[in-house]
Amino acid sequence: MLPQTTRARRALLAAALAACWASAADAQQDAASGAAPGRVTFKSDVFNPDIAAKDRPTIIAKATAVGESIVSTPALANPQGMAIDWSVRIAAQQDGMPKTDPFPARGQVLLRKIDLKRNGKPDADGRYGGEGEGPTIRFTVNDPFGFYWGNIEAMKPATGTFALPITAKWEGGTMTVKQNGETVLVVGRADRAPFVVLTREQALNALIEQLVGDGIPPDSKGIANIKAELAALAAAERTEPACRGGKEIPNRWLTACTERAVYQVKRNPDYFDAAKPRTSVQLVTFRVGDAGAVGEDKDEGDRLRQAFGQIDLAAVRKLLD
Repeated sequence: MLPQTTRARRALLAAALAACWASAADAQQDAASGAAPGRVTFKSDVFNPDIAAKDRPTIIAKATAVGESIVSTPALANPQGMAIDWSVRIAAQQDGMPKTDPFPARGQVLLRKIDLKRNGKPDADGRYGGEGEGPTIRFTVNDPFGFYWGNIEAMKPATGTFALPITAKWEGGTMTVKQNGETVLVVGRADRAPFVVLTREQALNALIEQLVGDGIPPDSKGIANIKAELAALAAAERTEPACRGGKEIPNRWLTACTERAVYQVKRNPDYFDAAKPRTSVQLVTFRVGDAGAVGEDKDEGDRLRQAFGQIDLAAVRKLLD
């Protein structure tokens, strides 16, 4: 353990660094830079060898239309004082996903403040680029994992168990998820959700399977405890939703589904319609950070959150095939 004086010095250093970041992020923009028209820059690429050359323009155009639902909001239209850099990438599927699923795509819309003192050269249209790194709205198309916290790049196993706050409800093909400093808006099919909530029995069996797959001996004490918890469940309890993070139950891994709990969920294997072409759009997500992130410029962050709130859900729904 570190000596108290060392811990104190590190705490003071961390506080000083945070203050420096906040100061730099909220640096006052001069009037001329704040009034300068911002450049909108777009780029796209394909990072999926399974997509035939003839299909690439179609899926790029559809993913681009999703991104334009952000860029075209009143908050970002004809930007002044800020430049917009945004992109679309047609991504590769996660291992183990059905080859009948539609092609996934990911993109982001990035805001950067204009600083004429550092970059005072306009483009042919008289617009200026931004400086430094700024906040983003990220979006995904056909990614059944894109709305889980911390999983925007789909790094978790496709067969894994995920967490969703019990406040997240799939209603009429739309869901808003607020978790760990992020807000995610999901738009998709009205008749079914892209996830299924596991029962207690399913969640415990999935946990055992995961642990054994990770190399934990099946006869270990930890797995024995999970099996004991499973065996102790009454018939009615076995079919109840599985939760973590709620009120704890003695000698149980699962908790009560109380406030602040999260459901244990898995990908719904029946969500995507295999009869539709792989270039179809069947699921869309948008993700933005909440206010107060370390290093975030308040003006840029507020502008992006304003744009997030202006996304036309009806127009996005029309992009679904």
